[in-house]
Amino acid sequence: DEIRAAMPRASRSGGASGSGQSGGESTWARDQAVELLNGAKLSTEAAEKSTHLKQLAELVIRKDPSLLGEFLEPLLELQVDPAAAVRKTLVSLCEEIATGNPQHLARCIATLRALLKDAAPAVVKQAAKASGPVFREALIEAATKGEGPRVPKEVTDMWTAAKALKDDVRRLVLADRVNDGVRMQAVKFLELAVVLFHGREWGAGIVRDGHATVSLDALATEADDLMGVLLECLKPETIKSQAGTVTLVMIGAATSVMGKLPIYTDFALPALLELAAANVAGGGGGGEG
Repeated sequence: DEIRAAMPRASRSGGASGSGQSGGESTWARDQAVELLNGAKLSTEAAEKSTHLKQLAELVIRKDPSLLGEFLEPLLELQVDPAAAVRKTLVSLCEEIATGNPQHLARCIATLRALLKDAAPAVVKQAAKASGPVFREALIEAATKGEGPRVPKEVTDMWTAAKALKDDVRRLVLADRVNDGVRMQAVKFLELAVVLFHGREWGAGIVRDGHATVSLDALATEADDLMGVLLECLKPETIKSQAGTVTLVMIGAATSVMGKLPIYTDFALPALLELAAANVAGGGGGGEG
């Protein structure tokens, strides 16, 4: 069939490198993967497509990862599948691939960025949620492999893409018309990024002065900007136009950041107190929901 003919033949000649399988077993696994890919691409029912996609992922990500490099591109092509359920499933697989196989970070980040612009809010929400752990993995990869003095181009390109992903999610927090669930996941991303940019929760001690790719001082400055975005969204005049559930998530994010990074207390606490006073004066409103 067309998909089988188009697939590269690399794994047939090389066996299941690193997988512990014989050449015959690897050939069988590849044939199974091709059949599942055909099913995912050619099925007309969304549920059936998603089932094939999940089975393909089980095979090439978990059971025989030696096949992942060969099947990654055809897998990521499903980002344009007409079924939102398939695109949402693909987001979860991108997260799993990127966090477990950092050599594929750049391609997975590109797919996430595309799906952050998806027409289906459920897909965008899932993409915003997945962006946090993927961005954390990209930061670790940039820190460990981008020390210099000569940085591999793929590392530079990956980190550039990761920063663009961060900017995409940041825009979702500030956008006028965004689904509430999407905005809440974007806020949680900001919370994580602020903490990461201050060197917490990822082993920032590996970054020394003069690092060619990652500057902790520059990241801390960017964290200030992201915290400012969060606090801007908590202004009394701003929360009037957003759902109460979104405001609660924002309050939780600001409070969590203060707990982990007390340096922000002098900025965040007055904003929260102003919000509380306005809420009392207004009779407990704060947007719909």
